[in-house]
Amino acid sequence: MRQTSLLSDPKHMVAGFNSLFEMPAYLALYGVTPENLMGAVYDVVVYAAQTPQEASEIKKAIDESLGEVAELSKKIEEGKALLRARNYQAALQTFKEVTLYDMSKLASKPWLKPRVEALMRVAQEYVKGTQDLIQQEKALLER
Repeated sequence: MRQTSLLSDPKHMVAGFNSLFEMPAYLALYGVTPENLMGAVYDVVVYAAQTPQEASEIKKAIDESLGEVAELSKKIEEGKALLRARNYQAALQTFKEVTLYDMSKLASKPWLKPRVEALMRVAQEYVKGTQDLIQQEKALLER
């Protein structure tokens, strides 16, 4: 359970002790890579919410501020779900869509470029892994 406050007045709430460890714990679970460092802030900040309504507001604000970048992130998550369902061809197509993103769309938002580049690298890794899975599956079917 998360500690609620060090002060009794809700107007002066102090973040709980556990929030100090959310970012390092996230990176320990997912590995310390440039992609994870870039995405960890967006993924972990939601846990600072005190209520489910506040969490949904934070998610909405992040999605609005990231725009198309949030869509790319959602596509990667969609591709991961397709992989778990063993729909390799659809997952491969979804990951390829992310890798083919047109970076010129970010000309007016240069601060998003590192995040998009990180997402594209992640998608490229998934493309490679998915292609390997497809080859392994074909090899098993040919036996």
